[in-house]
Amino acid sequence: MNANAMVNMGLIYKHQNGIDDALKMFKAAKQHEPGNVAAIVNIGCIEFEEYQHFDQAAILFLDALEIKPDDEEALCNLALALKKTTYIDYAKMAFEEAVNVSPGNTFILTNYMMFLLEQQNFEQFNKVIPHARRVMDRQELETIQKLHDEFKEAIDGTAGKTKPEDERASSSHASSKGGLKNFSNSLRQNLIKKMTLNNQSAAMP
Repeated sequence: MNANAMVNMGLIYKHQNGIDDALKMFKAAKQHEPGNVAAIVNIGCIEFEEYQHFDQAAILFLDALEIKPDDEEALCNLALALKKTTYIDYAKMAFEEAVNVSPGNTFILTNYMMFLLEQQNFEQFNKVIPHARRVMDRQELETIQKLHDEFKEAIDGTAGKTKPEDERASSSHASSKGGLKNFSNSLRQNLIKKMTLNNQSAAMP
């Protein structure tokens, strides 16, 4: 059985909620073919979705992007994993690159716009709206617009308690200039360091 067949078998197991068997199959595919992006991404998805190992998942998605920098699934999943960590600025970069790679992918676009709302980045959200109108259907657009209005109403009701737009932007650790690729190595090192510290803390009596 080749690596792609193993990945397909793993997806079948995952669909049937056989997560342990799926993970074993994806890892077997990766061992058989270390550069198999689908195997790496699917291992990352299980680490993220099933075990909430967000740092480990992000590292795996970064590994996949080292092999295939324009993989939209790896980029989107990297963004989703990073937004669960303290690396929010990198999550934004990953979302933006995912949208650039696959501008018609409404799943990616919806998650990016939800992320912008969660970060109260209404200015960027409004910049994305014209593109959303071109690729989203009416129901999707109405849903995301309604969420925007609800977020905005909630924030307006807590005036003075949130950081201004420009202050949030200036607090970002990474500039988007040059893209995510320029920061992938340092991001990976920081994630590994954080994982190591967490593991050491967990091991302490």
